[in-house]
Amino acid sequence: MNKIKIVSGKLEKNIDSTIECDFYLQNDKFSVDLLKIKIKEDTNLELEIDSTDKLDIFINILEGVHVNIFEYTFSSHVKIQYKYYLEQNSNVEIKKINNVDAIKEYDIVNLNGENARFRRVLKTISKSLEKYDMLIYHNAKNTSSDLVNHGVNIENGNLIFNVSTFVPERISGCYANQSNRIINLTNSECKISPNMYIDCFDVIANHSAFIGSFSDEELFYLQSRGIPRNDATELLIKGFLTSELDESQKEKYDEFIKQYWG
Repeated sequence: MNKIKIVSGKLEKNIDSTIECDFYLQNDKFSVDLLKIKIKEDTNLELEIDSTDKLDIFINILEGVHVNIFEYTFSSHVKIQYKYYLEQNSNVEIKKINNVDAIKEYDIVNLNGENARFRRVLKTISKSLEKYDMLIYHNAKNTSSDLVNHGVNIENGNLIFNVSTFVPERISGCYANQSNRIINLTNSECKISPNMYIDCFDVIANHSAFIGSFSDEELFYLQSRGIPRNDATELLIKGFLTSELDESQKEKYDEFIKQYWG
C-alpha cells in the first residue's frame, strides 16, 4: 500500500514507482501548501491529512490507470481544495473519512478522457461547520461519476453538501449519480443542494437528497427483535457511517464513532 501523509506542513511518504508526488510549502509563488500527485499505474494509495494549514491537492490519473484511494482527514480546522484530472479509461474509487472539528472543502473533478470513471464515498460526523462544495465535469463521452455523501450532524454541527454535476451538449453516453444523506440529530440547520446541469439527452442522471433521522420502519424492525430504541438508533448510525468502507477503515472509524455512540 502506497502511503502519503501531511502533518502540519510536513510530508511523509512511502510510495513506489506507480506514483509521483511533489509537495510545496507556502512561499512567494504558492499562497497555500500544495500537493501534486500523479498516478501512473494501477495501485492503491492511503492519503492522510493532519494539518490546519490551507491545502491544495492535485491528483492526475493517467490513461488506463485504476486506483483505489483510502483517505483520512484528522484536524481541528482545515480548508482544503482538491482537483482531480482523469484521462481516458482511467478508474478512480475513493473512500474518505473525515474526523475534524470544522472543514471547508472544495472539490473539482474533471473527467477529461472517454470512459473515465470516478466514484467517491464520504463519511463524516459534523460537530461544527462542515461545508463541502463539489463540482463534477463530464468533459468526454461515456464517462461516469458516482458521489456518495453521508454525514451525521451532532452537538453544534452545521453540515452542508453542495454538489453540482455538468454534462455538456454532445457529451453522450454518460452516467451521473449523486446520493446525499444527512442524519441530523440536532435542531441546527443542515443543507443539501443537489444540482444536475445536463444538456445532453443520451445520459443517465440521478440524484437523491435526504435530511432527517431514521425511519420508523427501520427502528421498528430492530425494536421488534428486542433491541431498545436508543440501542437501535446507535446500531443504525454505526451502520450508516461504516457502510461501503473497507474492513481496515471500519476498524479505524469505529474507534472514533465509539466516542459518541458506545
